[in-house]
Amino acid sequence: MRSYNLFAVLSHSGERTDKGHYVTDAYHPAGRLWLRCDDDNVTPLPEGDLLRFDNSSLVPYLLFYRRRETDPRTR
Repeated sequence: MRSYNLFAVLSHSGERTDKGHYVTDAYHPAGRLWLRCDDDNVTPLPEGDLLRFDNSSLVPYLLFYRRRETDPRTR
């Protein structure tokens, strides 16, 4: 069975997809942390806040996954 790791989430705020605001949360493997990219602001995002939209107008729009290699010999 294949498994996948989430590495980025594109979220949207607004009533229509052609208007509003987009924000990207991306995993930075070298720093082992998530970053929120909001226009020219890039800030660390606590992992517990990833995909947590309780008090936010952001809605996940695209989720990006990378296949996890379980055995490096099968690459």
